[in-house]
Amino acid sequence: MAKMELLCCFSIFMMVQVLSTVLAADNPCENYKTITDAWRNVFNNAPNSRKCDSSNVDYRYSISTGLRGGYWYRVMGLAGNKLADTCVGPVGKICGTKYPMWLQGGHPTIPNIKVRRRMCGNDGSESCCGFATARSIFVDVMKCPRGYFVYKLPQISLSCSNSPFTYCTGNP
Repeated sequence: MAKMELLCCFSIFMMVQVLSTVLAADNPCENYKTITDAWRNVFNNAPNSRKCDSSNVDYRYSISTGLRGGYWYRVMGLAGNKLADTCVGPVGKICGTKYPMWLQGGHPTIPNIKVRRRMCGNDGSESCCGFATARSIFVDVMKCPRGYFVYKLPQISLSCSNSPFTYCTGNP
């Protein structure tokens, strides 16, 4: 009987370990890529360098950032600690691109709740959200228990030929 109880307890322990490992792999707060590019930060007024976060880059007009969609990302280091969530500009003089993108609707305040936000792109219009390419981009955002944010960035296949755009980052 003691062997059976020991085997049962060991089996339960192993199931908990496997489940914990699976949950950690699926938890975006534990499993993310990082964005650390200083040129993305809104406080870095680097001139327009034609960088673009799309996978559809015409290298005659823009430079690929290498950012791949479909993954969860955390903003860290010289990039700051989150995506910009207010209008950024001026156009062509910030975030290393012509059209800087920012998160419309702000960041969630409750941990472990995923929200969907639309990206805005500043094209110099009064609305600060006139860049049509950015308006069709939606990002999932989650506040993690330790206070940082993670973002599931989509794969963007829109052309960057004459309209390079990037996600802008910054500090609160």
